[in-house]
Amino acid sequence: MSVSEAATSLSSVHPDRKWPSLSEEELALMELRLDPWYEKIPEELIPHFIREAIRMGKEAARSHAGDWPLVKLVNTIISRNVRVRFHDRHPTEPHIRAQYTRKPPTIDVYRSSIDELRAFFSTFADGIRDEDLIRLHLFHEWFHHLEETSLGRTDLRLPRVPVGKRGPLTIRRPLHRTREIAAHAFTRQAMNLPWSPLLIDRLISLTRKGKSTSEIRESFQEIRGAAKRILHPDPPAPVE
Repeated sequence: MSVSEAATSLSSVHPDRKWPSLSEEELALMELRLDPWYEKIPEELIPHFIREAIRMGKEAARSHAGDWPLVKLVNTIISRNVRVRFHDRHPTEPHIRAQYTRKPPTIDVYRSSIDELRAFFSTFADGIRDEDLIRLHLFHEWFHHLEETSLGRTDLRLPRVPVGKRGPLTIRRPLHRTREIAAHAFTRQAMNLPWSPLLIDRLISLTRKGKSTSEIRESFQEIRGAAKRILHPDPPAPVE
């Protein structure tokens, strides 16, 4: 059997059979909590930010639907005057997987991230294709290019959050983490994944910190409880 025949597609693996898991919206809440302005978001508006960011990402992916093997994806990106470069690792931030630079349009992918993902997936799946791991990075950064050139930035398409006052004026700021939520939703949809790439990011981040499976499960349980309260609140009690 050849290497390609033995390889496993990312769309056929199920991390939740080995690791604790969260839904796409629960993971998005976890991501949104990392935004510096999260505490300023009126709680009743959090579901809107999360669901709209996910919708924008998935909608953009549907308009780019089709079969995207690696060579086709790279050639398409390059044909839009975007450079694609591969490096061993980020020079100052070793945990950065890939990044998009607007001027000049460039996607940089770091092999250290591909190695880390390969090692992670090997804990529950055999022979994940490097092609899929590279596509995982490229689709995410390709979305950020589309944001800058045709779609509009996700955080600027959503309402800005009031964060303070300057005299009579209200200061409002965009929520940058909504861009990441949308990019992960775009990647999931484009690659037909049964899980959000955000799940893999969170699992790897927590294992890097030395968290055990039981500690990760406990952390996810807290998120699940917060998501139930914020995203699926109980209806108000009827007025007697």
